[in-house]
Amino acid sequence: WEYLLEQKIGHLENSLMTDVAFIVTMLKQLSSVILVLTSLTVYTISAFYLSPSITLAALGLGGIIFIVFKPLVRRTRNLARKQTAINKRVAHFINEHTLGLKMIKSLRTEGAIGEQARALFQKLKINRIKMFFSRDLTNIILIPLSIIFISLIFVLAYRQPAFEFAHL
Repeated sequence: WEYLLEQKIGHLENSLMTDVAFIVTMLKQLSSVILVLTSLTVYTISAFYLSPSITLAALGLGGIIFIVFKPLVRRTRNLARKQTAINKRVAHFINEHTLGLKMIKSLRTEGAIGEQARALFQKLKINRIKMFFSRDLTNIILIPLSIIFISLIFVLAYRQPAFEFAHL
């Protein structure tokens, strides 16, 4: 309780409602990463057995994509941190002004408080849109790149004299 007494109003509620939900999501993603890495290892070994050149090309392209998209991932992470900070500010603002509602009415400062609330919610909205756009942009770009890469591999393999569709 000593720690909570030093925090702003709404800190505990925001931690329980928002941060815990994010931690649950993070743990789910961690288990998914473990599963994906295990599958990737098995598929990579199988792919090397079938066609080392195509596997190395795919790994090379994957490395290039990883390097190219790293700034976008960093931007998404920074936007998520900013979103957390805005969520905490909004929770504090709402809790603080809900407790002082009678005082706000008696001082007739509803308009100024309303403007502050609109500005906070506008920041929340804009940041959330930026975050979703930044996160989804990766998927939007990767799908066509994957189709182009698979088509290119197929065309190059088709031109080889020893082409067998079963080896792809």
